[in-house]
Amino acid sequence: MIEHIMLSSGKWIDLQEGDWHYYFCGFFWLGSKKYDGVEALNLLKDKNAKSLENLLRSADGNFCMLIIGNGRVVLAVDRLRSIPLFYFIDKSDVYVSDDGWWIIQQSSLSEIDAEAALEYLATGYVTGNGTLIKGLMQVQAGEVVEITDEGGELQLKSVRYYMFRHDVVVKKSQRELETKLLEVLDGVFSRLVIDLGGRTAVIPLSGGRDSRLIATMLKRYNYGNVICFSYGLPNNQESLVSRQVAECLGYRWLFVPYSNEKWKNWYHSEDFTSYARFCNSFAAIPHLQDWPAVRELHLHQLIPSDSVFLPGHTGDVLAGSHITQVYQKLGAVSGIENLVKAILGSHYVLCKYPNESRGIFAERIKAGLPSNKVQSFDELCDLFELWDWQERQAKFIVNSVRV
Repeated sequence: MIEHIMLSSGKWIDLQEGDWHYYFCGFFWLGSKKYDGVEALNLLKDKNAKSLENLLRSADGNFCMLIIGNGRVVLAVDRLRSIPLFYFIDKSDVYVSDDGWWIIQQSSLSEIDAEAALEYLATGYVTGNGTLIKGLMQVQAGEVVEITDEGGELQLKSVRYYMFRHDVVVKKSQRELETKLLEVLDGVFSRLVIDLGGRTAVIPLSGGRDSRLIATMLKRYNYGNVICFSYGLPNNQESLVSRQVAECLGYRWLFVPYSNEKWKNWYHSEDFTSYARFCNSFAAIPHLQDWPAVRELHLHQLIPSDSVFLPGHTGDVLAGSHITQVYQKLGAVSGIENLVKAILGSHYVLCKYPNESRGIFAERIKAGLPSNKVQSFDELCDLFELWDWQERQAKFIVNSVRV
């Protein structure tokens, strides 16, 4: 096996011991201890796919990792695929990179996957472990991929160490649930404050509740180094609410005005070309809405260069808002066809497409589910949110944060 590796982010660290080479980017928590840098690398030593899977089941954070040695290549990403990782197997050659463009340039890949392209136009992303380019693969959210050399023939195995499932029905009063919610939020934000380490927290504060919750929880923890911002047409309703919330909490508030002329200039700038190239990894479309605002904040030095952006994704999904939409449209139904109908109606909506494409999309949806048995509305909701997590959230939404 011949490995071709290119990791473009400057935040990767690596360690070589004998025939083994370890690469890591990001951080994770195990219980109350945070691991990054060399400490995280040391935990990867002597890990095969199975032992790595067991470790990652308990890990919580934003990370990506690669282990090479003894005729094997092991790749893994976190539960949200927050740092994408791509690979291509070509006979005895294995290409791995966090930049899909690099793999295409270094290999023989060039053919567009027609079905994936149709899906990309309808959803804004490519489902499963494929991409727009045939042969170019992506590590999925909560997945470990192992490539081994079996007597000169390369074999690929993958396992999902984490899946967003709801298999426990909680029967508690509203007061008990509210108390539990606050416990969870305190756990999340106590870690966040440690991770921020005094750096400026920048919140794209909308008129909704998700970003407002982040701002409120930082206030609860007396974190004062916070800047909130909004954007769009002057005096739009979202920005008016955003300003009111920021002022109520005592946080600095910034506004970036948009206009047709500004959009034209932004779109034709070299910065936009560079951004589109960075985010277009053949798996999800670049996110446009926030980009001009972030660019202007940096350009005019309104925020420190080491700021940490904290957008309000995706509190409403965790709260079940997408399930409510399914119930309103279909009622308390069951069955795989109703599940497919719900996913198509919620996610395949960016363009019109012929009926034959609908059949193709339905098969791709079924292929991405761990089970096609949907015997109750509870099971339908469980699998609906699972699909949403591994496809829309881990690809389209996470890609939007890369602004």
